[in-house]
Amino acid sequence: MRQTHFSESNLFGLIDRLADEVREAQPREVRRWGLEPRGGGYQSEIDWMKSWLSQRMDFIDQQLVQPPRLSHAGGQIASGLQLTLTGPANATLYYTLDGSDPRLAQGAISSNAVIYAGPILLQSDARVVARARNPRQRQTGGPPTSTPWSSPVTANFTITR
Repeated sequence: MRQTHFSESNLFGLIDRLADEVREAQPREVRRWGLEPRGGGYQSEIDWMKSWLSQRMDFIDQQLVQPPRLSHAGGQIASGLQLTLTGPANATLYYTLDGSDPRLAQGAISSNAVIYAGPILLQSDARVVARARNPRQRQTGGPPTSTPWSSPVTANFTITR
């Protein structure tokens, strides 16, 4: 969800829309309550909020295992494409070619999951789902992560005929 609903651009857009709804009333609120926004103005307060939120999202993201990256985004391909995965250090990469998740609902490894050990030769249509897993993931000086798994990365590959 950090790539979609909770992406920085989506959250900043929401902040801007909500701030615009009360922008006209803001000077009256300052006069009524006598509270000046940080930085001296309404927009500086909005900018401060965005900066804080951006730093907080970065901190949260650093607590999680980073997802693997695929060497090809998917789409139509020629048979024989060699797909490579790269992931964070000390993590094991798991993938499936049938669209199922390498991670089971309670966090176990799916029986369909394959440990990535080199290029994946794609010779037929496939829906690749990949995750990184690092059971020792810890933030230095911080709490253990809630899951050793990264978010899933998916791509559909269709062989051109």
